[in-house]
Amino acid sequence: MLFKMKKQFLILLCSGLLVSCLTSAPPEDFTTNTVARKIKDFPDTLNLQTPLKAGISYAYLLINGKTAMLRPNSFSGLKHHFPPVTAPDSPVAQIDKNALLHTIIEEVMVYKDSVALMITKTETSGIMGRWLARENHHWVNYSKKQELFNTLPQARKYFKNNAPLRLKQLRHLNRIKKVPQDTLSLVTYLQKNAVPPKDFILKKLETHKLVLYGDIHFRKWSWNICREVIKDKRFAQTTGKVFMELGANMQENLDRFMEKDTLDKELLLDVFREYKFDGWDEKGVFDFIVDLWKVNKVLPVKEKVKIILVDTPRTPSGYQTLEAVEENHTLDRDKHMAAVIEKHLKEHQDTRNSFFTVGTQHIAKLQGTAGAILTQKFPQRDLYFIFTHSPQMHNRIDIPERVRHGVFDYAFCRAGNVPLAFELKNSPFGKEPFDALYDDGSGNYEDNYDGYIFFGPLDEEPEGDILIEMYTDTFITELNRRYALHDSDIKDWWEIEDGTKEAVIEHIRQFQNQKRWENILESVSGCDVQNQ
Repeated sequence: MLFKMKKQFLILLCSGLLVSCLTSAPPEDFTTNTVARKIKDFPDTLNLQTPLKAGISYAYLLINGKTAMLRPNSFSGLKHHFPPVTAPDSPVAQIDKNALLHTIIEEVMVYKDSVALMITKTETSGIMGRWLARENHHWVNYSKKQELFNTLPQARKYFKNNAPLRLKQLRHLNRIKKVPQDTLSLVTYLQKNAVPPKDFILKKLETHKLVLYGDIHFRKWSWNICREVIKDKRFAQTTGKVFMELGANMQENLDRFMEKDTLDKELLLDVFREYKFDGWDEKGVFDFIVDLWKVNKVLPVKEKVKIILVDTPRTPSGYQTLEAVEENHTLDRDKHMAAVIEKHLKEHQDTRNSFFTVGTQHIAKLQGTAGAILTQKFPQRDLYFIFTHSPQMHNRIDIPERVRHGVFDYAFCRAGNVPLAFELKNSPFGKEPFDALYDDGSGNYEDNYDGYIFFGPLDEEPEGDILIEMYTDTFITELNRRYALHDSDIKDWWEIEDGTKEAVIEHIRQFQNQKRWENILESVSGCDVQNQ
């Protein structure tokens, strides 16, 4: 994100949690090795020959604080979830070492000699499970964190239900390791088929009941394109509703804002202050709504465009306990968004089509997303899914990897590094395995999205603007009230020395005017547009 705050636990994950696989695998695909011994009963050696030995080896790395060894002994497709190999050792308190050494390994369950779960028990943490996987003829850690269970039978059932899904994920992650070789077909396809993004989006709005636009938060170029789209006279002719990823409980406030004859920014700012625990300060979203308000002012009543807020209800200004905060995070955002959209599309009489702007991970068709749910509710011909070019993305960490190993970026560079859009179906881009969500996802690009938009070279993309207007003295006071629920305050939460409005704004401004992916991505090699 743009600045470092202690927000990690508040980021709402929309994907990445594995759900139970409903199709049961044959019993003969599973084997179980009963162990019933403590970790301290085994030697402290690095041995990756079996799931049990690999699990013990990984446990000793944690016991000894060998932080730099965690990544090399984990599945390579998850490497960015672990510290770099240059990380120093981490001191481990003796009481924690003893607890780990006395952890009992109950059993190791294996599926198709490919994925395994080492089930352990401790006095303090109860039953836990660590996934392991076979990679390059060795067994390695396959867990970002351990699974927690109430009972041993529950752990066994979980493994049998989820092992086929984990193996499917493993095979997909192995598939995306391969670097595409046919760059010429990508460049040739762009030269023959690419069109300007604005015209591309408007054309899809003419022909599809719902266009789902996958966005990356705080992305200035993306919102600039969307603002150009709604200002075009063709937009209101074809589009009657815009669905947006903001709290549905603020719909009445937004309606009042849109209906006012004068621009009441403060009314709209309250919608943003209520969306996340510490507000949602993405200026691109705010400016998009203001622009649509201006568009509506010159349209006849029957042609005005309505904004529908579809995300789960949020009332952070009403949170009085930490339990109330945590309860909100148990809601299924994708199901809620899909349900709101389905209701409006089926019940409302406007014959014009609709536009849905949302985080791109919420519409990948092969995930458990809002977009996937909607594909079950409407004919495919009614829906059109757009992916916007980005690095590999994850909700909690920066991933220093380009999609398809930078080959897509190379093709865009050879095509002039200009904004463009194109169909994925039956294209060389669409046939590539989908890797945009880093360690999550399946299938190919054309299986998850229908269209692809490139804004410009990622190396030059500016950082998104922050909605500084949101931070008033009154809101700073409210933020301190919210942070107090965590026994904190704005100085500690934001890691700043002064908790005033002025200090907050100064802190934000120092991150402005930077490049979005600076110090994250390496440059694309082998392509210099100026020398073409």
